[in-house]
Amino acid sequence: MQTFAESVSPRRGTPASIDYDESMHVLEAAVPAGVLVCQGATADNAVKVPSTAALVAAAKGVVIYNALMPAPGDDATTNDFAAARAVSVMLEGVIWVVCEDAIAAGAPVFCRYTANGAGKLQLGAVRSDADGGNAASLPNCRAVSTSTGAGVIKLRVNLPYATA
Repeated sequence: MQTFAESVSPRRGTPASIDYDESMHVLEAAVPAGVLVCQGATADNAVKVPSTAALVAAAKGVVIYNALMPAPGDDATTNDFAAARAVSVMLEGVIWVVCEDAIAAGAPVFCRYTANGAGKLQLGAVRSDADGGNAASLPNCRAVSTSTGAGVIKLRVNLPYATA
C-alpha cells in the first residue's frame, strides 16, 4: 500500500529528513530551490550555481525551498529565489534535488556546471555521469532514491564548510 507521502509529488528543495545542517547565504543571481550552490565572488556569505568543476568540488550545499518566506522578485515558475535574497543552504542531510536523468539509489552523483543542450541547462542540477565534461563528481553525496528519468530525487548531502 502506498503512503500519503509516497503518493505526493515531491518539490525540489524540500528537506527529506528532519535532522539536517544548514547555513544562511545571499544569492548572487536568481536560482531555483533544489540546486547545488558554491562560493560566490561578491562576499564571503554569497553563493551562486557552479560554473567550473573546481567550484563543484568546493560546494556549499543545496538551496532549501521555504514557502513561508516569499520575497519581492521571487518567482516559482522560473527561479524560486531572486538575486540578493538570503536563503538557507543544506550542507548535511537528505533533500529533494533537481535531477536530469535516470539514477539508481546509492549511486554517486555528478553536478552540472556547463549547459549542454535540451534537458541539460540547469547549472547545479545533479545527474548520473560527467556528461562529456559538463558535470563534475559531487564528493560526499549519494542518491537516496531512484529516478527513471528527469525529475527530482532524494540526495544525501554531506559537504564540508568549504572556502573555495
